[in-house]
Order: sequence, then C-alpha cells, then structure tokens
Amino acid sequence: DVLILSQFLRSDGCLLPRRVTGLCEKAQRRLKTLVHQSQRAGLMPELKPPHPKGKERKMENSQYKWKKYNVYY
Repeated sequence: DVLILSQFLRSDGCLLPRRVTGLCEKAQRRLKTLVHQSQRAGLMPELKPPHPKGKERKMENSQYKWKKYNVYY
C-alpha cells in the first residue's frame, strides 16, 4: 500500500533510517525494495534532494546492457 510506504519516507523522498523506523535489518531491506518498486511502477514520486553544487539533476543513461535488444519493428 502506497500510503503505508509513504509513512517511512522523508519530505525529500529519502527513506528514513533504521534507528528512526525501529525496524529490524531484514524488514528495512524489504521496505527499501518495496519503495523502490513502487517508485519504478509510478505509484510514488521519486523525489531527490537538490544537488549539493546547485546543478539540476538529470536522468542518467541506464546501465542495463539488455536494453539494446529492445527493438520494435
């Protein structure tokens, strides 16, 4: 559920640390993957803190090598 997951995020979109959430290590890892999955699925916004040098953040090229085979004819 996105509402439950959003309770574990800060206002800038970062995950709260374990000492704040009170979760065990295994549950914190699971929470991290669930938040990442929901952001990739477009259910939650993927907010990033501002760049420390004042530059705009941009989408970086994907590191996946298999994407070169996704060709539509």
